Amino acid sequence: MATIDPIVLLTEVLASFGHTDINSDNVEARALSSPEYIFLRELGGSTAHIDRSNRPTMEIVVYSNTGFAGSRAKAYQIQSELREAWGQPFENGGIHRVITRIAPYRQDIPGLPYGVGRTVAQYDFILTNSEKWV
Repeated sequence: MATIDPIVLLTEVLASFGHTDINSDNVEARALSSPEYIFLRELGGSTAHIDRSNRPTMEIVVYSNTGFAGSRAKAYQIQSELREAWGQPFENGGIHRVITRIAPYRQDIPGLPYGVGRTVAQYDFILTNSEKWV
């Protein structure tokens, strides 16, 4: 099985739910002026399933110029959408399972302007390129 790029797949999954401002390279300045800016990052320690899938650990960061309440609401919405994506085939693979490692939480960082919310969550994914899992 070819390796599935979790950034590409999660970008595709989130876009299917209508999220448009998604990045994984660098946090851009527009994150501070957007009502919803999603930053994806693959964390170390990811392991592959022995038979059929990749199992990455991902961090999903949501910035919102509507404050912490706005970023938290979007983060919980994303958490729900990831569960809805279970078993759905996408062009770049699919989500067999998602496990919440760290639930969405507020993370204030130095330099974050007043009124901009930042919510962080971590998930373990089991990804596969099969169409359906039972």
